[in-house]
Amino acid sequence: MPDTLPRSPVVPSRVTPVRVHVESSPLELETGDGLLLGATHWWPNGPSRGVVLVAPATGVPHRFYRHFASHIAGHGFEVVAWDWRGIGASRTALGHRDARLTMRAWGERDLEAAIAWADRRARGQRVALVGHSFGG
Repeated sequence: MPDTLPRSPVVPSRVTPVRVHVESSPLELETGDGLLLGATHWWPNGPSRGVVLVAPATGVPHRFYRHFASHIAGHGFEVVAWDWRGIGASRTALGHRDARLTMRAWGERDLEAAIAWADRRARGQRVALVGHSFGG
């Protein structure tokens, strides 16, 4: 069958990312079962338009998302990314066989702690969640 659609040349996009400097600081989120999760809080240079949570993929430290989080903060949102229990900055002295170190606990306890923090911080503004792999 002949190709009946006209062909047009593909022109690559030349978009230069705009880098805006935003401040960030370490944060600890406390879960309902008492574990502390290592996190980072990025905030916008002006008034906040809301809070965005960045839920990481399995085994991916939250610092992997720092450029993405800075970009979102540069558009006026507070951003928090964290490490799931047992990963990166949320590693504890519990040992890898502790019954609290489960993916189910990530979704039930760790995510709950992040959402509770965001709800308190948002003060009636919107809260959004961006997830990668297990985080989404």
